[in-house]
Amino acid sequence: MPEPSPKDWEALSAYLDGQLLPRERARLEARLADDPALRQALAELRALRAALRHLPPPRVPRNFTLRPEMVAPTPWWAGWWRWATALTALLLALVVLADWGLGRTLKMAAAPPEMAPAPTPSVEALAPAPREEQALGMAAAEGQATASEAPQGAKTRPNTPTPMPTPTPEPVGGRSPARAAPVSPWRVMEGVLLGVLLALLVGRRWLGRR
Repeated sequence: MPEPSPKDWEALSAYLDGQLLPRERARLEARLADDPALRQALAELRALRAALRHLPPPRVPRNFTLRPEMVAPTPWWAGWWRWATALTALLLALVVLADWGLGRTLKMAAAPPEMAPAPTPSVEALAPAPREEQALGMAAAEGQATASEAPQGAKTRPNTPTPMPTPTPEPVGGRSPARAAPVSPWRVMEGVLLGVLLALLVGRRWLGRR
């Protein structure tokens, strides 16, 4: 006795559900009258359907219906908190830009102006005049004659050594001690605004978890 094929099982299921056309239904009933295996399969399918109908409905593991107490209304401070956070971030950005622009302007104003190079004297201006050359030559000749007439036994006066200047000790590192630069008020404002912004962000995250 051949067993029903998968198509036969589909036809039997559609037969029980009343989904077959009249022609298909008549053809299947004719096969059921001649095929005991097909009749047994139809009986098993009917028993399975009856057993499934008597089973209790499956229990839902969780009720997804939201209760009114589960949907908490938005607190009144949520909108103000968002606006305060956005305003603080905007002020911080403006202060940083103002500090950067002002510092750049002050650096450009404090830079020393470029000095124009001094004019280089020409070679003709540096060359001595002919009369000056003659006067210098006569003065040099008279000096040599005077030196030759001086007594040989005369002692030359010793040259007094010129005292050397005492070097001033330099600090370690070769840099002179400088005073601490005053704290810029822009930096103070940046720190305060940054702290407020972080506090707002952390507070909003903490309150959102409650």
